[in-house]
Amino acid sequence: MSLERALSKLGIASRVEARALIVARRVRVGGRVVTDATRRVDPSADSISIDGKRAHAAQRAYWLLHKPVGYVTTRRDPEGRPTVYDLLPAELPFLSAVGRLDRDSSGLLLFTNDTQLAARLTDPESHLPKVYEVTLNAPVSEDETRILARGIELDGQRTLPARFELVKGAGDRLVVTLVEGRNRQIRRMFRHVGRIVVRLHRVAIGPLGIGTLRVGSARPLRA
Repeated sequence: MSLERALSKLGIASRVEARALIVARRVRVGGRVVTDATRRVDPSADSISIDGKRAHAAQRAYWLLHKPVGYVTTRRDPEGRPTVYDLLPAELPFLSAVGRLDRDSSGLLLFTNDTQLAARLTDPESHLPKVYEVTLNAPVSEDETRILARGIELDGQRTLPARFELVKGAGDRLVVTLVEGRNRQIRRMFRHVGRIVVRLHRVAIGPLGIGTLRVGSARPLRA
């Protein structure tokens, strides 16, 4: 694999950050400085070091964050907006967010340096259920939610069947369960029936729930 990918697989840095380390002549392979991020290496056989220190696979870490509204799911933002990484403890190893929540959404967000697990969780074929609490600008009818639950055309492809459950006594509030994760999918689906999402809050991914974790707080998970 390429050197930049190897550093990412080891859980040391993102591929973008790994490339920057390499270009800055801070990475050596077999004792020699390497400036080509595409250089082929074998992490199990080649001696890779950064700033003179041997690069080892970071200990696996898994964290759950209660993301607030107003934070973007990116490591650095060119517009200077706060990012979800600002909310994680500074002493953690390099972690990547598993999927995303847009700036206007809140709720459960996972982080890990376990690249194999992250790939499984984000694989469209995993059909991992994700549960959201949704508030709209106006009530919807049961007929409209049935249309959305069966699936609609987005980007030329039909959405997978989903669950749209109206909160009793509140036609503008629902619990939505998806088994896929297209870009801004819930907001776009409700736009299809003439509604605007005013609050989108993820409460669960698979068996993991946000529980009573405070907004802006993070906690470690057991493997």
